[in-house]
Amino acid sequence: MQLTGTPQLAFVVQLLRTTENGLRDAGFAFHFACEVSGHICPQDPDDLVLSAHWKEVESVLDLLSVHTWYDSEPLRHWLSGDADAAIVYTHKIASNT
Repeated sequence: MQLTGTPQLAFVVQLLRTTENGLRDAGFAFHFACEVSGHICPQDPDDLVLSAHWKEVESVLDLLSVHTWYDSEPLRHWLSGDADAAIVYTHKIASNT
């Protein structure tokens, strides 16, 4: 797969961790939008990936709810066109440490 366009910042997720000592910054996840050409060719030494292919936005929005451990709302908003570019979301996670 080849990058064919200039990547643009789509959105940012700030992760905040709640601990016994209070709220701590756990990091940021930056998500970029870009244009690509070519084929998806995953390199999977464990042979866990059975296939990889592009999906239409509508079907991706349905699939996002399958993973309960992943907060899909920022990606869902961006894919559906409901979010401004480069918007920052804050997600709090609980931790024992």
